[in-house]
Amino acid sequence: PRVYWDPATVAAVGQSTRVVRAFQLGTVVVFELASEGKGYEATGAQDFIRHLRTDGIYARALGNVIYIMCSPLTTTDACRQVLHKVAKVVLG
Repeated sequence: PRVYWDPATVAAVGQSTRVVRAFQLGTVVVFELASEGKGYEATGAQDFIRHLRTDGIYARALGNVIYIMCSPLTTTDACRQVLHKVAKVVLG
């Protein structure tokens, strides 16, 4: 199976104290952010979403979880570029 999101970069972002867990599954990469709120009422991810959008990345947040999806036709290089921008925002 094809790997879209670099596992080492996803794991590195997941080691941040700002991240509770990080994983990729096919075309989707997920980052659960540390937040005081729980469930869908948590709003901690919204600031990250706003920062990502200024960089041209459209992500979806449900509560404190950020979901980013690429197309099955997206190149590995394009996924790497997106992931590095995400890492920059999440890691500060």
